[in-house]
Amino acid sequence: MIKISTINFDIKIAIGLTQRRSGDEEWIRLLIDGVDVIKTPDFEGAYDFEMVHRTLKGSGKYLIFNCTCGIPECGGWNGDGIDVCHKRDHIEWKIPERNRLLRFGKRQYREAIARAEAKIEPVNAYEIWCAESGNRHDPLLWVITSGRNEIITELLRARYVKNDSMARKYASYAVEANNSEGLKLILKHFDILELKDERGLTLFHQAARENSIACVNYLLSHSFNLQVRDEIGWTALDHALFEDHTEIIALLSEKGIEKKTDDERLKDVFR
Repeated sequence: MIKISTINFDIKIAIGLTQRRSGDEEWIRLLIDGVDVIKTPDFEGAYDFEMVHRTLKGSGKYLIFNCTCGIPECGGWNGDGIDVCHKRDHIEWKIPERNRLLRFGKRQYREAIARAEAKIEPVNAYEIWCAESGNRHDPLLWVITSGRNEIITELLRARYVKNDSMARKYASYAVEANNSEGLKLILKHFDILELKDERGLTLFHQAARENSIACVNYLLSHSFNLQVRDEIGWTALDHALFEDHTEIIALLSEKGIEKKTDDERLKDVFR
């Protein structure tokens, strides 16, 4: 006989789907069979409510549990996540690290998540920014560099970014953080792909120089002048060569991007 566990969520202070902490208090607590699992020896650490919500999509690996430091392996968890299997009338969580197999009735599982979502207030990016960063100056900079891309969308829709010049600055932050998804969201709202900064650098130049591989790959999916040069005549390949970013050098060389071999600063690199 299969034992079916119950799953519920205790909403305390909730301002978003992603789990957060306020001191030692969980904002969204996970209860299995009425027990707060995060406070039990087997599961002590952290969990992600948003990842639990994603399990509704179907079977697969989901990083539900984590260490409070953010490194799963530190807490004895598999970095790929736990196996979630959708059966005909129930959902299983296979957790070999804890020698556990949890089974939930599919209907009760969906209803518990739906009830939790109904209690969660809409994400307030500014409140999250103030609460977690302690800084009240630039929420968009923080969410870009921390990868909170769902909040980037909210701020862009709220017209936090007023013009192309501001958008170019924040796109630059996304490139520095190698946040290609954040960059994609900004470019969706602003046509700044080929807009240069005060040094004549495009986002493509900057991505190559910063070794932001994800951003380089994303930008290469667009149609634009790959041979574009900055104010001293350098292409993106020149910047990659100067910084010795071998993976990007190989990628851009395959695309036939030219290099400026007559620059003194590049003689040793191109030798």
